[in-house]
Amino acid sequence: NSSAEYTPIVVDALRRIGCDATAEITDTAIAALGLDDMSPESIDAAMTDDDEARDQALADCDGQYYDTGEDIAGRLFEFVRAHKNAFKL
Repeated sequence: NSSAEYTPIVVDALRRIGCDATAEITDTAIAALGLDDMSPESIDAAMTDDDEARDQALADCDGQYYDTGEDIAGRLFEFVRAHKNAFKL
């Protein structure tokens, strides 16, 4: 999301719920930023720079994401159901 708060953990989280294709696309998108520091501030700063190659790489990732057809929400709910004892409300 736009806050970039979950960037450091999103790829592993996607893999844990079985969204391997989306995880790979996300990993590629994060790599396109070319950052060592994945803090929201660093990501925001990188995104304000003009970089046509990065923008094209991210656009390619967008297209791949929409083509995957992975049911992220469905897999997330399946994961929560399977691990419901691990969640406290």
